[in-house]
Amino acid sequence: KAEGRLLVEKLCKFVPFFYKIVYFPATPEERKGHWDSLLAKLGEIDAELKKLGTPFFGGEKPSMTDYMIWPWIERLPILVRAFAVTPSR
Repeated sequence: KAEGRLLVEKLCKFVPFFYKIVYFPATPEERKGHWDSLLAKLGEIDAELKKLGTPFFGGEKPSMTDYMIWPWIERLPILVRAFAVTPSR
C-alpha cells in the first residue's frame, strides 16, 4: 500500500496542469504549453506501466493506485473538446 501511495504522489504531478488549462486565463499558446506539459507527465505514467509489464499498476487487476489516477485520465476528453487542445503529441 505504501508503494502504491508513493507511486500516486509521483505520477499525479500532472493534476496542476488540468487546473492551469481550465481555470487560469491564458492565451491559446499558454494553454498549449500546459497541455504539452500534461502530456509529458502522462507519458511518465505510460512508461511506468510499460516497465511493470501489466495493464494496471496493481497487476492484472486495478489497485488503489489505478483508482486514484483514473478520474484524471477520464477527464482528458473534456479538455480536448472544451479547450480545443490537440490530443496527439
